[in-house]
Amino acid sequence: MRQMEESNMTRIEPMELEIVSHFHPEAGYYPEEDTTSPQMTKEEWLEKISKLKKGALPFIKLFEKHEEEYMNNGSVRFHIWEDGTGYLEKLGDFSEIHLFKKTKGLGMVIPEDIGFETIGKLDEAVKLPHFVLLNSMIRRLEGIIGDKFMESGSENLKKKLESMPSYMKFLLLSMKNSYTDVHIDFSATSVFYHVHTGRKIFYVAPPTEENLKAYEEWERWEKGTEREVWLGKKLFDQWTRIEISAGQTLMMPSGFIHFVFTPEDCVVIGGNFLLDRFLKLQFRLSKLEESCLELYRTSPTGQINETHTFEGFRNVMWATIEFYLIPQLIENPKKKELIEMGMIFLEEMNAGQRISQDWYSEEEKKAILEKLKGVMPRVSNRRHLENLALEPVAKKPK
Repeated sequence: MRQMEESNMTRIEPMELEIVSHFHPEAGYYPEEDTTSPQMTKEEWLEKISKLKKGALPFIKLFEKHEEEYMNNGSVRFHIWEDGTGYLEKLGDFSEIHLFKKTKGLGMVIPEDIGFETIGKLDEAVKLPHFVLLNSMIRRLEGIIGDKFMESGSENLKKKLESMPSYMKFLLLSMKNSYTDVHIDFSATSVFYHVHTGRKIFYVAPPTEENLKAYEEWERWEKGTEREVWLGKKLFDQWTRIEISAGQTLMMPSGFIHFVFTPEDCVVIGGNFLLDRFLKLQFRLSKLEESCLELYRTSPTGQINETHTFEGFRNVMWATIEFYLIPQLIENPKKKELIEMGMIFLEEMNAGQRISQDWYSEEEKKAILEKLKGVMPRVSNRRHLENLALEPVAKKPK
């Protein structure tokens, strides 16, 4: 669809209006508003954008006018590096955000030319960052199940491999003035985000307990009912502005609340991945999405559907217990990280919970949990797990 000139927006033809409404239902069409006042204070600006439809033209015009000046209020620590040389030391425990100006040292391969003639070959051409390959729960699971399949030729294992969730590579094409409202990536996945062309601007708030509770209330809002104040306003004093230019790569860990503005046409290569060290938070956000999904199924006004969730999350968790955690606990029964993982799984996994395209029957799930209990050592003092952050176990590749 062609990009309409701003001066023509008040004269949209009926057919164009229908197209806009069909493909961009959240944007809708709104008359022009005067957003040119040079004397607008931060408070006046915030109050006005809070009342405008997020993503609609009046919001975008006013937001763009003052976002650089007013949207950098927080204290989120993030690190800027020249390149990815020594990335493991730079990332540390990966509890903070990192921006790499160049991809050198990250182990990532991004094609220089991305166009319609090459888009079908991108999956093979794009190579994931070493950090993702080393630490992704799904990547590890693919390796374990793949080896077992090569040995046995099991059809059951083959089906698991074929239906493995695939979120570690995505291509994002964004037009100028695109906007994504406040969110946490599905299942609190971590993300790498490489801007190939153009620019992206992230506004990030920390995943404190207070902020997470505010976000959960925000997500459970039922469309068609009166919603509380815009979360962007509620957390206004906490947003940190991070601009990502062409050639730069953002690495953002689990749970950071953010929204995104695109100041110019942009092409992004990125990916979402699950990590052991954020297991508790990943369960917390997955349960939130599951509850919102249930609302969607029982009410036509629910605002989330399965495309907004990490489809297959529970399958990955059950398979991780069966193929990774139980064998590891048998070999390393006193390893702290494994024990803490086991405690979380025993707390969070329910054999009676059914999902679409379930890999396991209820009886198989019960058997997996019983086997996990059997290999878990006794822990006299059940640790508080709310702020769990597991140590990395992977080593740098040779």
